Amino acid sequence: MSRRAVLIAVVVALVPALVFSVQRLLDDDPAGARTPRTELPIPSVGTPSSTPSGTPTSTPSTPAATPTRTARINTAGLPRVAPDPPRRLLSAGLLDVGFDNSVEPRNGTFRAASTAEAARWGSRGTPGNPATDTVYVIGKTNSRGVSAFDTLPRIKVGAKIVIRTDNGDLTYTVRTVGTRAASGLARNAGIAAKTPGRLILIGVRYDNAQNLTGQAVVVTADLTGAARR
Repeated sequence: MSRRAVLIAVVVALVPALVFSVQRLLDDDPAGARTPRTELPIPSVGTPSSTPSGTPTSTPSTPAATPTRTARINTAGLPRVAPDPPRRLLSAGLLDVGFDNSVEPRNGTFRAASTAEAARWGSRGTPGNPATDTVYVIGKTNSRGVSAFDTLPRIKVGAKIVIRTDNGDLTYTVRTVGTRAASGLARNAGIAAKTPGRLILIGVRYDNAQNLTGQAVVVTADLTGAARR
């Protein structure tokens, strides 16, 4: 066989190998490589359990309870009477009593200072106009007819009560009459409220043996008249 024929035979034998090599080279070329997929988490279809970042969260707060205020009684049209300790307490046909020394409640409970006279709660309001606080008058009551406030339960709504002082007379109109437990009465929010122009009479009930019964007659009244001396 001639040398030329041998050379042609070798070239023909190498062609398939050359084609295979070129094909692999193209397959390994980065330009032709596939871009791999990035697997992202599938978003939840439920309700988010947390608030997105950057959104402030707050819990509604319950407002603190505000103490109830009793409105001041309107006495603007009445004559001015300077506050002064009471000398006499009167209500036509029912009350005509003088005053003993002032008293203070013990553990929130009132006790009468004497039998025949009433007493003012000394650290609270003094009768006058314009007033600065509720005026409290405390007296004893029982069924024998000898105590300062024995007739207090007979007072009716609308009755007039007069407190006489050295500076003038203060007239109050009765708004409520009732019986309450005597224990802790001075700590009762409605009774102890600071209400300028209000009068509260407290008849502490005693039995015939002069023992506390645990009950008190309570009369509330508003200032509706004033006269200077």
